[in-house]
Amino acid sequence: LAAEGRWTELHSLSDMHEYFSYRKKQDDLLFELGNFLYPCVVDGTIATIYWVIPSKTLNQAERARLKEHMRGALRLQTLPDLVDEGSDGFRFAISNATFVVTTLPALPTLPPGCLLDIDTDFFAFPSVLTDDHLVGSLQWIPEDVMKTLAERVPTPAVVTISSSVWGGYLPLYLRFLSDAIFERIATGSWPEEARLFEKTVVALPSGLIGDIEAPQPEESRKWQAARNHLDGLARLIRGRAEEAAACFAKAARHEPVYGKAFLDAAETLLAMERIEDADRMVEKFDAFYGCRTTMADATRARIAIHKRDFSTADGLTSRLLAWERTSHALMLRGGLLTEIGMLDEAETIYKEALAKDPNKMIVFYNLGVLAEKRGKPDDALAFFETATQALPSFADAHEHMGHILLLRGELQKAQGCFEQTLRLSPGRVTALNNLGLALLRQKKFREAIVQFEKALEINPSVAETHYNIGIAWAGMGSNQKAMEHYKAALKIRPDFEQAKKALQHAQRKSN
Repeated sequence: LAAEGRWTELHSLSDMHEYFSYRKKQDDLLFELGNFLYPCVVDGTIATIYWVIPSKTLNQAERARLKEHMRGALRLQTLPDLVDEGSDGFRFAISNATFVVTTLPALPTLPPGCLLDIDTDFFAFPSVLTDDHLVGSLQWIPEDVMKTLAERVPTPAVVTISSSVWGGYLPLYLRFLSDAIFERIATGSWPEEARLFEKTVVALPSGLIGDIEAPQPEESRKWQAARNHLDGLARLIRGRAEEAAACFAKAARHEPVYGKAFLDAAETLLAMERIEDADRMVEKFDAFYGCRTTMADATRARIAIHKRDFSTADGLTSRLLAWERTSHALMLRGGLLTEIGMLDEAETIYKEALAKDPNKMIVFYNLGVLAEKRGKPDDALAFFETATQALPSFADAHEHMGHILLLRGELQKAQGCFEQTLRLSPGRVTALNNLGLALLRQKKFREAIVQFEKALEINPSVAETHYNIGIAWAGMGSNQKAMEHYKAALKIRPDFEQAKKALQHAQRKSN
């Protein structure tokens, strides 16, 4: 295509927009590692390739997974001339070149003339070959990494900086790192704006940050987009969805890639049980993107399942699978089948997803939900533990573990699970309510009330939370406050029998 000057067609083969907008399937896109490296290896342009991975050290099991990954990515039956270098990695031959998989501490000082490709995704993961995005503190301090690279690759011929976002691995809240890396290479210093944003990112899970300072008049446009986005996240965590959407829109006007924030926000609002707000965020994304996309349909399917609108969810998941049977689409379909009680069919779907992508550890969470539905809590806990070991920041799995432990009466363990869930996803209303319940059943009434109040601040229209805080106030001896919340619960759900009985009991007591 390049030889014939067919640049538009060539570009479409490596443009994820073509996939997201139902125009080109993933299998037709040029995303195999070999497509980019093999020509340069064969013609002698590249003599040695160093792949520096985010893991700080590599144990034997991790090295084995990486070797299998490289064999598949490069379409090799075996890795020729394989040399294992222990916790530092391994190397093998590829045509006339050497491919080295290594950690940053083990990267040697390289000679002049290297091509240095910095993939910002490096900072988004605790280790290689995982779906687990870091939450809170970063594994690597970006300034330190850049200092190390300046020492180990002192005179590169070319530097490229990559940052995947649309369907890629880099969370939008780390998008600013690409610009910071560029400035470090161009000027030799790490920008102050990036230091501020890093502190904000670390504070985000706590929900204890204020609005981000307004940009200064002289501030570069590239920082304005990141600032607007982080400001939107701060507002979203505090439940101010419309203000958050306005911030995301400003960020997207500066840099269109920030338009994905609308879909990310929809997922967050779903966890907050704010379904209508989640729907509106998807609509805002549609308006921004300008056409129907696989990403928006996937989010719509999750919202529909949550609303128990199974007819809509069936149509959406069927459309996604008809387009392409990706592991993501398969798991969505499995989630729907689980909710409507077709458990054997869901298990078949999940096994297909795992066969397509053996590294997709999130499937074990889905299998845990299945086991829970089948009344096998021990099996469910084992699956959830597998998921959380591979994906420590997977809030859903921690919450499900806590729920099983709560039902068993293992209250302190359940409390720990819910606290971990909220460290990872502070706006999650169900986790706040369940943490309150774990505390309530330990007769820690005041601590329980704090959690229920947080849940009501995020979403005051959940009847169960009003009922639970009423029980806690009754435990504190405040009958009047208890009755106020029982009444609030019944206003939301007039058929809430437990709240009716609790209110009648409180009224008799007050008389």
